[in-house]
Amino acid sequence: MNNLAFTLVELIVVVLVVATLVAVAVPVFRDRSEDARKAAARVDLKALESAMEMYRTDWHAYPSNGGADQPVATLRGFLLGTHMTRMNVYDPWGKTATNEYHWKSDGDTYVIWSGAGGSRGPDGPDTGDLYVPGGLGE
Repeated sequence: MNNLAFTLVELIVVVLVVATLVAVAVPVFRDRSEDARKAAARVDLKALESAMEMYRTDWHAYPSNGGADQPVATLRGFLLGTHMTRMNVYDPWGKTATNEYHWKSDGDTYVIWSGAGGSRGPDGPDTGDLYVPGGLGE
């Protein structure tokens, strides 16, 4: 008798092999998408840093907000048009208030950071925050 059907054992083996491949592949792809988000945030932060430096060259000071933590959207009036053609106000992790880029400046120094993961400040590279410090202390 010519048996063209698969046995239950063969089907279970195939399902287990596929499940194992999926279990290995999903974390790898998830890590790659996180790496891509971090790379995009670094590009955005570098563009903001360049615009801040151009502003300082023109006005001999950085835009100042009195050192208060503010969303980067408040920089639009300072930087758009002359120093930037477009500005991403949201980091690559989503379009919510917790994922906006933030900044603070006293006119002599500034910090711009990503609000990734709900972060409310530039705590440094060990915490996973992405930030750009700038100013006279560099």
